[in-house]
Amino acid sequence: MRFLKNKTLIATAVIIVLSMALISASNAGSLLAGTVGAAGGLVVPLQRALYQVSETAVGGVSSASPAGSAESGAMDYEELVAENARLRELLEFKESTVTQELKAAQIIGKEPGNWFEVFTIDLGANDGIEAGMPVVTPQGLVGRVEEVGLSWAKVMSIIDVRSSVSAIMERTRDTGVVKGTIGSDDLTATLSMNYLPLDTDIIEGDTVLTSGYDEVYPKGLIVGRVTSSTDQSGGKLVIVEPSVDFRRLEEVLVVISSQEETETAEDEDITAETVSSAVPGVIGDGMRSSGDGESASSEPSAPTGDEGE
Repeated sequence: MRFLKNKTLIATAVIIVLSMALISASNAGSLLAGTVGAAGGLVVPLQRALYQVSETAVGGVSSASPAGSAESGAMDYEELVAENARLRELLEFKESTVTQELKAAQIIGKEPGNWFEVFTIDLGANDGIEAGMPVVTPQGLVGRVEEVGLSWAKVMSIIDVRSSVSAIMERTRDTGVVKGTIGSDDLTATLSMNYLPLDTDIIEGDTVLTSGYDEVYPKGLIVGRVTSSTDQSGGKLVIVEPSVDFRRLEEVLVVISSQEETETAEDEDITAETVSSAVPGVIGDGMRSSGDGESASSEPSAPTGDEGE
């Protein structure tokens, strides 16, 4: 029994260290967020507590007897080991992803049902989160941020019926649109890829990636793998199994910025500078160089006393 307690303490210590490493990595190079408002600051702790209570109730673990206490301790240790493995995988993926700035987040709530089609995370506007930001895991694409509070954000996953992802077949480079579908019995969740040409060469197991054409998701994120395809009047319909297990999600990563966004911003700056230097006489907004080299405002000058007369 003492050995079990010691193992639990060790696992807990490891979890704390990994969590601190994720937080430190997520906040590297950024300033400390401002003071959270009273209402926004209460939402996350309360929702996290309610979510944990509901998860415990579903688990149905009892510790009323010594045997139950020992069983509970063993399950606590196994849970800590599993969390340790998840956080380690998350940290390794974050450190290996050099083309994107990622922030780790914990899921603190979800809508009723078997699937994580809409859920809440413990990061918000105070952490630099904005609506539209992609959300991923080491396994692939999860979805995007739909709504943002001060210290929380709501995520819509790609299996939600409202979701639409511009995608590309990794092998053939054919493009289409991936939409989410959850069965009426709430027991199945699949993705369908539409608008593919009828002559597209589809093989079971083909990988589907984000194309980046929708300017929402960065190019190259894994969406899933093909399970079947059928020919229809409007083109080929492909059924895709998501790479992420949307029945079991606990931690995710929010894409704060990607290399594509950085390069686009730099290109816009370069273009603006090029235009300014290429157009003769252009100095800035509302200013144009006069013939003698002096700056003259583009606004008409007020009439002089003689002109007014």
